[in-house]
Amino acid sequence: MEKVIPGVTLNSGSVMPVLGMGTAAYPLVESEEVKLAILNAIKNGYRHLDTAALYQSEESLGEAVSEAIQIGLTKSRDELFITSKLWSCDAHPDRVVPALQNSLRKLKLEYLDLYLIHWPLSSNPAAGHADFCKANNIILTAYSPLGGKGTPWGSNAVHEERVLHEIAEAKGKTHAQVCLRWIFEQGVSLLVKSYNKQRMKENMMIFDWELTQDELEKISKIPQRRGLPGDIFVSELEAAPFKTIEELWDGEV
Repeated sequence: MEKVIPGVTLNSGSVMPVLGMGTAAYPLVESEEVKLAILNAIKNGYRHLDTAALYQSEESLGEAVSEAIQIGLTKSRDELFITSKLWSCDAHPDRVVPALQNSLRKLKLEYLDLYLIHWPLSSNPAAGHADFCKANNIILTAYSPLGGKGTPWGSNAVHEERVLHEIAEAKGKTHAQVCLRWIFEQGVSLLVKSYNKQRMKENMMIFDWELTQDELEKISKIPQRRGLPGDIFVSELEAAPFKTIEELWDGEV
């Protein structure tokens, strides 16, 4: 029986599954491997699929969606929630619509369920995706700080390992499942990025059990940091709009 992932209703009225499959992979993965991983995810019940112009996975996702419908893994496009993202080089008023249209063309779709701003800054359009992180290519045109405390992986690795091991062992779960469940219980939607078939299944198995209040508090005390702090956007060069990480995040590192 197919597992049903809980959903959250957005302001638009659309229902977004709280657990989705991410397609970012570094180094880049062969397109056929990406497509097969997405097909396996759909087969196992994933309905929220996340891509981005930067990931270079839009075409593979589009091919997987088309094949999934053709072979009956899902009845129609409308059963899927598909997200893509606007990269910084296209974060300019006259480039947003063309960028969206380009993503739709690669995905072979008529619409996206969600189109996100990938990073809250703009870069030189001529830089494209390749040189976005060079300080002289960053342009501060529009910026609003992002909230959130990041994920429960901190610098105190020994303490983290002990806490997660104790909880995982008591629950009969993996460390990853405990972390995902903790994130879910914070009321946050999450994306998982494994192409491994077994881990895909394990990542789905977080909705029929709960962490105790004591366990939640123990995990919350693990020192936290942003998974991607954005230090690639920081430079002491005069032309750079952000000289420190603190400036980039308005002090909320």
